[in-house]
Amino acid sequence: MIQFPDYTHSLVNLVSSAAGYFGIPCAHPPLAELEEILKCGRYRNIVLFLFDGLGCSVLEKHSEASAFLRKHFVCPISSVFPPTTTAAVTSVETGLTPIEHGRIGWTVYFPQIDKNVNLFTNTLKDSKEQAEVYHVGNRFIPTETLEQKAALKYTPPQDNPADGMQKEPRFYTVSKFGTTKIHSSKQMFDEVYRLCNESGKKYIYGYNEKPDSIMHISGTFSLPAKLSVKHINRCVQRFCRRLKQSPAGRDTLVLVTADHGHIPIRNIELTSFPRLGAMLLRRPSIEPRAVNFFVKPECLNDFPNVFAECFKTVFPASLLPKDKNGRLSECAGQCFPAGDADFILFSKKEILETKLFGSGTEHLSVHGSLGDYLAAACSDITLVDSPKSNHFKSHHAGLTADEMLVPLIAIR
Repeated sequence: MIQFPDYTHSLVNLVSSAAGYFGIPCAHPPLAELEEILKCGRYRNIVLFLFDGLGCSVLEKHSEASAFLRKHFVCPISSVFPPTTTAAVTSVETGLTPIEHGRIGWTVYFPQIDKNVNLFTNTLKDSKEQAEVYHVGNRFIPTETLEQKAALKYTPPQDNPADGMQKEPRFYTVSKFGTTKIHSSKQMFDEVYRLCNESGKKYIYGYNEKPDSIMHISGTFSLPAKLSVKHINRCVQRFCRRLKQSPAGRDTLVLVTADHGHIPIRNIELTSFPRLGAMLLRRPSIEPRAVNFFVKPECLNDFPNVFAECFKTVFPASLLPKDKNGRLSECAGQCFPAGDADFILFSKKEILETKLFGSGTEHLSVHGSLGDYLAAACSDITLVDSPKSNHFKSHHAGLTADEMLVPLIAIR
């Protein structure tokens, strides 16, 4: 099933509700289901745990209906496009869509240095070599997180002698990469628990890299993946039990979600298609399941046909209607049978018309980072660049429902 992102019912809307609850305005509407939950209680703390790769299908496959997380499941929501850590986690941390924050995939092309750079690791694509002595992403695609917005909006918290409470909420990011750094899942839960028991209002975002890091290597439906999901379920249940037993932590809403799902894949190397490779200005970027092509000017018209000769391809115009001006309609969470298609091939114009990367003001970097065509996977075929690329057993970033849909879980 082809599943387009729904930016009215997504991770962006989830954080719009959570941040808005503490007075931080966001650019996008809130999530209706979370708004209903927030109306039913007065919460001093909101905790958002994001477990990398714990999409709806992964959670359902690897846990029983009676499992703690599934018992508190509220509804499926949409990730962003591409449904991958760099784009989705940045959306969670900023409240912006990928088109707005500009961090549109694991590997982004930077015209300023003419290099494909892995954003989070600051390395060159398919390499451990540092891209530059400075962090390329932070220099050319800086972001303002919700934590930073809160710090700008509110003066440093002052204790109120009358009630011992701080006047304004504090925002925390607890992860190996966050402003509150930890080095294990146990440390994450312990640190979040400690923060919940401090006085004052708080929004606490905790990120953990599992089960994604396990599924890439062992497979979507492997025993290690199953054990990882069960471990997460136990840890969240234990954490919530501790909060209930703590007078200072009881008025906490715990939310659990993921950045994307996962599917089993078949890796195919682009170097096996020399005719396609000869049409490219540079090596592809973004993701192996959201493949960004810069095409030589003399090959622009022929590229779609040549790509369709190599892979079973559908085009957006065959899926989405056009308006009276001939522009494609927004994708807006629509779903379609995939049939036997391997990829949907978008032109750059179609990407922007359909708002595939979301609505909002386009980040200045996007125009230079987006190529002429983008192939979004809607089957298990994953187009890795070469033998040097990672050949994972399980992946994400395509337009299937199993990759796009993530859970909203709420424990009150």
